Amino acid sequence: MIDGGSGYTPSSTVTLKIGKPIGGIGTVFKADIIDRVGTLGIGSDVIIGINTESIKIGQTLKAIPNILDTSTTVIGIAATDGGNITLSKSASNTVEFVNGFEFGRYQEQSLAAATASVNSSGIVTLTSITTAGAGYTSSTLPTVIAPLPNVQKELISGIRFVEGFAGIITGIGTTSGTGGNPLALKFNVSFDANADFDKLLNEFLEKFRNPIWGLDSSLSYKNSIIKLLKQMAEIGQESSVSDIGVGIACARTAILGAYLNVKINCQDLSDKKYTKKILTESSTIKDQAIAMESMILKIVENKIEKKNRNE
Repeated sequence: MIDGGSGYTPSSTVTLKIGKPIGGIGTVFKADIIDRVGTLGIGSDVIIGINTESIKIGQTLKAIPNILDTSTTVIGIAATDGGNITLSKSASNTVEFVNGFEFGRYQEQSLAAATASVNSSGIVTLTSITTAGAGYTSSTLPTVIAPLPNVQKELISGIRFVEGFAGIITGIGTTSGTGGNPLALKFNVSFDANADFDKLLNEFLEKFRNPIWGLDSSLSYKNSIIKLLKQMAEIGQESSVSDIGVGIACARTAILGAYLNVKINCQDLSDKKYTKKILTESSTIKDQAIAMESMILKIVENKIEKKNRNE
């Protein structure tokens, strides 16, 4: 075993996936000797003019459609170089057949199956072959893979609220898990059992409303990157005017992303009046960004068209 993994259900049994034997599943021809050229007369049971070295009585010939089937074997051998081989049955060829014959054996190949035992720590330890299969070799080992362990989920419940931004967790330890899991994390949290959770949550979110005002400030026309982009589009170097278009597109994308972030996070606010106020403000900022983008892109396009006409 290369690696026993972890996270499996303790003291359980898992089914292993074993690769196919070389050649696949079903009736497979294993060649020992290939491309021994000889001549097979019409409907004959003898191959003549063939090198018989290393060919053995009892070997099977690889089937040739409409000439030799899979049950044809070698029953007689005469001479070595340019010798003859007698077959167990007559061939079905209607014309003389000169070809490279293959000698070996047919065998039935089937897929093996196995299971593995998991110890109390969720690690695979022992394997057991339940079906040996057929066609495998010790020189070419098949792949054996255990399935990924099922993800164990534990629902954290009963946390009434979290206090402040820092010092929330006062300690981390371990405890017994649930659902067969031997270990779980335990968080020690300091809180006031009489506190109003909804009020604390709104106060917490209120402290993080600054990014909204920061966004508003960055959009204010007297001090913003959009104002700078508009000035560059109007009086900047004409050869770089397309870069201004890229800049305003990036700025507009950033603002739209921030707007969507505000919109989805407002779902957690219980103060509906405050939520409406924030959504209205962020929507106004978003609309301003789209309008400014349209205006600046129009300046950029006019300058590009004018430059093209002059050239």
